[in-house]
Amino acid sequence: MPPLRIHPQHPNLFQDPEGRAVVLAGSHHWDNLIDNAERPGTFDFERYLDRLTGWGHNFIRLWTHEAWTHDVHPRIYLREERPSVRRALDGRSRFDLTRFNPEYFDRLRARVVRAGERGFYVSVMLFNGWSIHNKGEGNPWDRHPFNRENNLNGIDGDPDARGEGSDVHTLRVPEITRLQEAYVDKVVATVGDQDHVLWEISNESPRESVPWQYHLIRYLRQIDPSGHPIGMTATFPGNRNEDLFRSPADWISPGNHGGWRKNPPKADGRKVVIVDTDHLWGIGGDAEWVRKVLSAGHHVAYMDPLDEDAGREGARGAMGSPP
Repeated sequence: MPPLRIHPQHPNLFQDPEGRAVVLAGSHHWDNLIDNAERPGTFDFERYLDRLTGWGHNFIRLWTHEAWTHDVHPRIYLREERPSVRRALDGRSRFDLTRFNPEYFDRLRARVVRAGERGFYVSVMLFNGWSIHNKGEGNPWDRHPFNRENNLNGIDGDPDARGEGSDVHTLRVPEITRLQEAYVDKVVATVGDQDHVLWEISNESPRESVPWQYHLIRYLRQIDPSGHPIGMTATFPGNRNEDLFRSPADWISPGNHGGWRKNPPKADGRKVVIVDTDHLWGIGGDAEWVRKVLSAGHHVAYMDPLDEDAGREGARGAMGSPP
C-alpha cells in the first residue's frame, strides 16, 4: 500500500507515488478496534475485511474509545492496584497514566498491518468525543481515565466538577495536553511506519475542541516523519463546517449543514473531503447518495452496523463501483 499525498492537479483527490489518483471508499464499525460490552462478543476483524473486500472497498476508519457507558477493552493505559488508594469508579484498579497498555498498541498495530495486507487504507482515530460527555446516550465520564477518581496521577479532567469531561478535549489543562501528546507519540511509534495510514484527530468532539484539534494537527506534523494525511472531522454539538475548511488538516469530514446529506456540493479543491454518513445521519445513506458523493469528486465513508439491510447493501455495492 503506497503512501498517499494530495494530488497536485486535483487537490480534492489523493495520489499514490506513481501519480495515480486514489479515491477512498469503505464501511466502518464502532468495534473494529476495541471490544465493547454494549455489543457483547469479540469483533471478527478478519471476517469484516472479507466482507469489505467482497464489496470492493479500499478504506476503513479504525475506531477508538477513551471511555464509554459500557466496558471497553483493551484500554489505552494500564491499571495498577495500590492498597492505600481507593478503587476507580468501576470498582477496578485505577489507571496509571504514565504506563501504556501493550495489549492496546499490539492490537492497533496488528489490525493496521493486516488491513494493509488486505489492500485497505486505514484512518487511525486518536480520540473520541463520545468518550467525554453525554451526547444523549449516557455519560461515559465515570469510566474515563482522566476522571480524578480513576487515575493514580492526580489528573482532573473536570476542574469545575460538572460531572463530565468536555475540558479534556480543550487546551485548558496543560498536564492533560502533555499526556495526550505522549499518547500521540506512542501511536505514531506504533503504526507510523505503515504507508497506508491516515490520521483522524477525534470523532465528534464538541465545537470547543477546535483549537485543541488544530494544535494536535500541528503537533502530528512535527512528529510524523512520513507525513501521513491528517484529518479533522465534524464537531458535535455545534459543528461549523467552515472550522474544518479553515483548519490545517489535509482532509475533512463535514457535518450535514450545506447540503451534504441531500445534494453534496461539488469539490472545490480547498480540502480532500471524505464524506462520512456518521456525521450526517449516524446510520443512513443509500446507493443513490453514494453515487452523488463520488460524482461530486469526494471520497465516502459509511457508518455500517454490518447487518442484512437491503438499503445498506445497495450503498455498499455503490462504494465498490465508482462512477
